[in-house]
Amino acid sequence: MNLEEWFVRITTAKQSARTAMHVDYQVYADGEALLGWLNCTVQLSAKKPFDSEKFLKQLAGEVQKRLQAARRRWRI
Repeated sequence: MNLEEWFVRITTAKQSARTAMHVDYQVYADGEALLGWLNCTVQLSAKKPFDSEKFLKQLAGEVQKRLQAARRRWRI
């Protein structure tokens, strides 16, 4: 799907009412507090083309792995 098709779809598709997902606000607040130090904009460039989706998945996986390790250490 190209961007033009996507724009048409999001501006014309009918939305159906759904039940909002449950949010545990204490867990949300704890997570926000733990990640409060991170407020940044990143620009990535490369001399050669690369698979940005693969890179972002690896980056997210590494962040998740480190947060899980920290959680075990801090017993959160």
